[in-house]
Amino acid sequence: MSKVVAFSCLHAPFTRRDAFAWLISIIRQEKPTHIVNLGDWLEADAASVHPDEHAHTLDDEYRVAASQSAQIRKAAPKAALVWLLGNHDDNLQIKDARRIPKQLRDALHWNNSRAYGDEFREWTQICYEKSKHGCYHVGPLTFYHGYDCGVNTDQREAIEFAGMTGWQPGRLFVRGHTHRPVRVTQCQLNHNTQLPWWYANVGTLGPLKPQYAKRRNTTRWGAGCLVAEVKGWKWTAEVREFRNG
Repeated sequence: MSKVVAFSCLHAPFTRRDAFAWLISIIRQEKPTHIVNLGDWLEADAASVHPDEHAHTLDDEYRVAASQSAQIRKAAPKAALVWLLGNHDDNLQIKDARRIPKQLRDALHWNNSRAYGDEFREWTQICYEKSKHGCYHVGPLTFYHGYDCGVNTDQREAIEFAGMTGWQPGRLFVRGHTHRPVRVTQCQLNHNTQLPWWYANVGTLGPLKPQYAKRRNTTRWGAGCLVAEVKGWKWTAEVREFRNG
């Protein structure tokens, strides 16, 4: 039997301290065999196409994220660690002339940090790619960061990844990206027809009203994590939400 704790969107160095402390308490309590970080671990402000509005450096982001990694590993020293890169993480390496120059991408990679690279290399890292190569499986549970943000995109992407991974019935597809927690829900073709897949969203452990979202409605944003048990092809899972503050 496998036990999984999954979370997303820490956006270091802007991770909410109370939400992260809550996550650590969940990890200690559940003693998972797998810990899945669904990406956007880093804010990657240095690679933003927007003007730099923050005083911190990329090294500051690595320092905070490495400290979080160490706390997670201490809370579950035997767990397999998986980091599915999110779009913010990927911004540091993406081929885009508006972001990091090609000559600097390798030098700026978190794994190559002299101070913090060893900590990041403790994690199996999976590329940010909307394909079967950009997801991670624990039995019938499939994890990926997420790509679209519109209405019903949790279900739509679950069905897309069901196709990418062989249409096997009974799978649960888990993502973050939108910052909106969504409980474990069965896919539906319409109100009368259910499909043999489920989806969930773990929300964000980052800020609930960041500067870039000041004109957006973020009332549905929230902190959460998924706790799941898997035995063979059978699974139980729930999205737990952090309600403090």
